Formats: sequence, C-alpha cells, structure tokens
Amino acid sequence: GRSSCTMTTKSHDNQHEDLQWSSLIPHRLDVDPMKPVESSPQIAKDVQYATAVQKAWKEQVTARRNTGSTRASEIKSVTYYDDLGTPLYGDFVRQQQEQQLKKDNSNSPDKPKKSRQKQIPGIILFHTGAGPRDIFLQWKADELVTTLSYGDDGEGCVVLIADLISDKIGWAWGSDRTKYNTARDNVLSVDDKTGTRQNLQDRIQAAVNTLVSFQQEQGDDGIDDDATRVDPNRIGVMGYCFGGQPVLELGRMALPNIKAMITFHGVFDGVDRSSPPSPPANDNKVQGNVLICNGAQDPFIPKSDLEAAVSHISKKYEHVNVLSFDGVRHGFTNPAQDYNPSEAFAYNDAAACKSWNEALSTLQSSLK
Repeated sequence: GRSSCTMTTKSHDNQHEDLQWSSLIPHRLDVDPMKPVESSPQIAKDVQYATAVQKAWKEQVTARRNTGSTRASEIKSVTYYDDLGTPLYGDFVRQQQEQQLKKDNSNSPDKPKKSRQKQIPGIILFHTGAGPRDIFLQWKADELVTTLSYGDDGEGCVVLIADLISDKIGWAWGSDRTKYNTARDNVLSVDDKTGTRQNLQDRIQAAVNTLVSFQQEQGDDGIDDDATRVDPNRIGVMGYCFGGQPVLELGRMALPNIKAMITFHGVFDGVDRSSPPSPPANDNKVQGNVLICNGAQDPFIPKSDLEAAVSHISKKYEHVNVLSFDGVRHGFTNPAQDYNPSEAFAYNDAAACKSWNEALSTLQSSLK
C-alpha cells in the first residue's frame, strides 16, 4: 500500500451558492469507482483514475482515524463570476460542522452562540489541465481541512477549489483537448502593453473575493450567520500543474493578504513572454512564504522556466524556496499517474509525501 502522508443568478458580490453541504467521505470513498466517472459533474478520467485516488484517500483517512481524530469534511458547490461575467464553478470544502458544533459546545457549554464568532484561514486550490472537477483535488481539500489546526481552539480552515476555465460538468476530462487548449490560451493571454495576464488576474481575483466572502449561512446547522468567516488576511494558495500559472501571476499581483503559495509540478510556460514584475516601492516585499515543489525530470518544466518563475516571484515575495526531486517526473503527487501511458508522468510516493508535509508545514506557520 501507499504511505499515508499525513439555479444561478449574477449578484453584486459575484457569487451565489447553489447546493447544500454534503459529507465528502461517504459520497467519494464509499461508492463504486465508476460513479465519479459517470456522475455529473464528472470528477475522474476513468475507473483506474478513480480507483487509485480512492485507495490512497482511504489509506490517509484510516491513518487519520488511527491517531484518534474524528474530523471529517463536507463540500458545497459555488458559482461565482469574473469581471467579464464569466461563470466559474468552484467547491467549498470545510470541516464537518456537526462535529465542530459538538467540539465548540463541549469546550464552552455556557457561551451563547453569538460569542463564538471567529475568523479562520482560507486556502485556494488551483487545478491541473484536467480542470476543477477532480476527485484528487477534493481529496487534498479534505486533508487540508481535517489536518491543519489554528489557534487555541484548534480551528480548521476553509478551502475553495477554484475554476480557471468555466468547467461546470467536467468537460476538461475529454480526450479532445481543443476546448481546453482554447480556454487555457484565453486565460494565459498576455497584454502587450503591460506584459500581464489580465484574464488570469481576473479569475484569480474572483477566486480570492469568493473565498474571503465565505461565511456560515444563517441557520446552517444552528450556527449564527456571523459565527465563522474567512480571515481576509490569512489566505493561502496551492496550485497543481496548470495551477502553477496563477501562483506565478500572484507573484506579480503581490496581494499582501496571500501569506503562503505552493506549487506541485507547477508549469510556468510563457513566463519568458511576460515582463518581470517591478520591484516593490521601498523594497517592501510581501512577507509571505512561497514553496515550489518540482520534479527534476519533469519535461513540462524546463530549468529556464523554473528559474525565471523563481526570479519573478522573488521580486515581490520575501521567502521563495524550491524543493526539487531528482529523477521525478510530472504529476508526482497523484497516484493515478501510475496508469498514465505517457512517460512524462509518474507518481512518486517519496516526493509526494515530502512535498505534502512541507506544504502543510508552510501553511501551518504562515496562516497562524
């Protein structure tokens, strides 16, 4: 076995949540692996992909429960919009609230609900070329909200699985890549005058705004509507593969509330066509931590791209670290890559575990 490291209308606030919360584990792990493939949205390429992720996820959940943890997660769809009105289809993942309520009430049984108002960190996950509808990303979100713990009360975090390509049904899993390539080219188009990727920046800002506006809805599981909000000054970002591009662009945007950014086999193609960010005034860099986890044998990330990306991000961020793995190829974090016929891809258990643990450590220290 693998090691277990640890109806929609446009609104002024650019989002509308459109489904109820549902528990992740029963709906993803306790089902036939064909279901994620045949579901709408489709969240797995095929049965092999779903089976591989389910197996690794189950092992991680077992390891978590063996430590005595009873934490679980739940998911809820959210539709939000960029500045051009493009609908984007994300998912919120949070710690399951029934258990959180039980913990809160046991800690302070005499406190009125309103006094439990709190702010917790938020983390955005940016997807691979398979799009946002991905059981792998849901697994990672589950790990984040059940593992990370902040403050004296051990609060978790809220995760937004963001959408960069307006994929509601999982069309990015299709073998014909024409639609995806068109969407990708549009998102990554560079403004000739400014050297920035304005479309990408708009999608990033929409995701940040959506995450920051998260709050428990009134009456949800008996919690007052002001009980929990995302702290706008404690935001983290993780990007896989194509999700490296928004991290690169965030290096240019230098949003001061983004305190941690992490990439796993993140691609930075086109970095040579965008102008380097200007150094901040008075050398006032963002006091955040950036971690780039990279396979040294990844054919999609040439050394020149990696070095240019580090250079760009370092102009605005104080701490940029590269974790490089010798002999490791693209997609090394996903056990489903064992079934990818392309020689460019391969799962690597050691690299997956070390990079994930480093990411958790970065998020734990940066968002506290």
